[in-house]
Amino acid sequence: MAFNSFKALGDVAKMFRLRSASEEFCRVIDKVAPDAAFRERIHFVLAERLYEPSEAARCETLIYPVLHESWRQYRPTLRLWSHIALEFDTVLTGTPDYLIAQQSEFGVSVLDKPILVAVEAKQDDFALGWGQCAAEMVAAQKINGEEVSRTVFGIVTNGEVWQFGKLEGAKLTRNIASYNISDLDTLFGVLSFVMEECHHQVLGGGHANAMS
Repeated sequence: MAFNSFKALGDVAKMFRLRSASEEFCRVIDKVAPDAAFRERIHFVLAERLYEPSEAARCETLIYPVLHESWRQYRPTLRLWSHIALEFDTVLTGTPDYLIAQQSEFGVSVLDKPILVAVEAKQDDFALGWGQCAAEMVAAQKINGEEVSRTVFGIVTNGEVWQFGKLEGAKLTRNIASYNISDLDTLFGVLSFVMEECHHQVLGGGHANAMS
């Protein structure tokens, strides 16, 4: 059984006895703002609709560039991975589209503990996307083992619309609001919030929004 065998979040919740909830947990923080050159590139992709021909085009022209741009300043503590295998057991196995993990002491070629997974909503099917993403979040939590108290974050996106979730213990929460790439400042503000949370957890400082 692979991650993409889960067709909805409810499938994952029932199998792993998760409580699902909807809350407004994301905040917009002014940490990383896209520069003029990046804005121009994204505007060009949207104006020319370069993301429309295929799922690969969405990943290459919108999803990966946005994740990469928001991640860059966190590379001392976090590592961005693209299409790398993630496996806990025969049920929780597969290849997330994108993955953020803490930097490994063994170098950049070694995947360390995962802390954020991002999944493309194929054919704009967000329900299916959340089934796959939730399974990947559970796998990440289990791989973290003794650090099960660490929050694992998840993103489901079709490149234009971005949705966020988090897994804390046995509670999986989806953020009520979705964010659109047409509002890059807000989208990057939310991505900065999530990256900052991951960064502080790796440093052992708890959640960023709990710090003064």
